[in-house]
Amino acid sequence: MAASPVRRVGQRRSPDVRRYPPGRRGCRVHLHHRFRDGLFDSVFSFMFVIVILLGSLERYLRGAVGWALLSSASYTALVYLQMRGILLPPGFEAINLRFPQFARSAVTHSTAFLLTGILSGLLGEEIRKGKEKVRDRDDVIQKLESFHKHVIDNIPSASLRSTRRER
Repeated sequence: MAASPVRRVGQRRSPDVRRYPPGRRGCRVHLHHRFRDGLFDSVFSFMFVIVILLGSLERYLRGAVGWALLSSASYTALVYLQMRGILLPPGFEAINLRFPQFARSAVTHSTAFLLTGILSGLLGEEIRKGKEKVRDRDDVIQKLESFHKHVIDNIPSASLRSTRRER
């Protein structure tokens, strides 16, 4: 094993020396595998949120909460299968995932999914109520337009009658 050169106080490291946390040499490769596995450490868990949002557009509050519950259950099941070693990400032989990590991830994601479902469902309900109000107001406007037309059509005849009576 080669001895490292002695550095004096205030001397700078050469630019080719990289600092890694202890036991984490080559962490760039680790991060590359982390983001392509699709499970515990994946950045693709936001895809569950897209499904929840689409559910809120179709079925409003019920649909959003239903899809949020399904997303929560499926994410928890996927992470549990990964923790048990049944479902392994590509490129990994085994992942050392402990129960506290599993529980924290499952609870955090499930809570986020449910909150997303509730909030998007409430927004969907507000949009639906707004559309109903617009339809009701359109009906009122159409009635007012027909009444206005009726009044305008009868104004000339009323003015002619009043001029005839005056003569």
